[in-house]
Amino acid sequence: MLESIVQIDTLDAFFGLAGLVAAMGIAWGGFKSRLDHVSKGIDELKPSLFDIRERFVAVETRVEDMRERLSTVEERTEKFWKNTFAEQQSPRKLNELGKKILDESGIKEVIEANEAELHEMVREEGADNPYDAERVIEEITKEIPEQFPETLDELKTNAYYLGESLDAVLYVGSLYLRDRLFPKMGFSVSKDARDADASDLYVDDMDVDRYGSMSHNIDAGDSEPGVGSGATAAYDVPIPRKTLEGIVIQESLDDPLILNALSIIKTRVAEIDNASSGQEPVWTMHTIIVDPSEVDALAMQLRDGLKPGKWYVALRNDERSIVIYRDRIFDYESEDKVAHEEAQDYGKSLGIPESQLDW
Repeated sequence: MLESIVQIDTLDAFFGLAGLVAAMGIAWGGFKSRLDHVSKGIDELKPSLFDIRERFVAVETRVEDMRERLSTVEERTEKFWKNTFAEQQSPRKLNELGKKILDESGIKEVIEANEAELHEMVREEGADNPYDAERVIEEITKEIPEQFPETLDELKTNAYYLGESLDAVLYVGSLYLRDRLFPKMGFSVSKDARDADASDLYVDDMDVDRYGSMSHNIDAGDSEPGVGSGATAAYDVPIPRKTLEGIVIQESLDDPLILNALSIIKTRVAEIDNASSGQEPVWTMHTIIVDPSEVDALAMQLRDGLKPGKWYVALRNDERSIVIYRDRIFDYESEDKVAHEEAQDYGKSLGIPESQLDW
């Protein structure tokens, strides 16, 4: 009886296992069929994915093209914006609005008060040409509110009353800073005398002094009475014989933007051994040349642009000498010793040391 029960249970187990196996086979068949269907779907999708990728590449190319076009538009817009404050030429010069912003925004005073630090920041960038130097100066000027946060409120307030943006104030300031730093970096802030007529004769070398008519061929190794060592930047420029030559000291000017109107052929920065009270101990000396037809107008401009005190400019050639003080101009023949002494005596009356009156 027991043996019969065992046989029945074994048979039931066998048929149960067989049913399970059959069911698993049927399930696997259905699953495999679905896998085959998915695989087929993936194969059909591959071309579509490739097409989508190509379309993305095309879109990316178009976006890059649009970015370049936008960059061009932005550059042109920036130039147009800059034209609002400065003449469209190279190098740019402030127009009347630019000068008004410079005088009334406070940026001029901020730059003058922090010029040494700003100069060091520019120097660290290592600009090797005027183009790069101007860009560097513009970017560093933009950082003034961050570098000198105590100036921000005043600049914003003045910009508000001028009806201009802070960006406009900083851009105008960058041109002012450029004009102050370029000579110290060995760059000209004006279109210098490189356009002079090369067919003209050179001026004979002159044994002249610091103030009057420094010879154009002096280099960094030369020494002059009362002037210490300094850096020099010079250009190989032909100087017509009749051209007047002289030196303008940047520190003597109320507004260094006057330098934009000058033909600068050489710049030297040096410590001055015989500086008098009221004179800076370091001078930035620009050797300039002036066409005889322009010298009268320039003399008036320099007279009006000199600071009060112990400063003057002397321009001369073999025939004519012009000595410019803030409130008086002496114009005489270069061989006229009496007129020469009269011009020197006037300088002494202003307190200028005799050793500086040696043009």
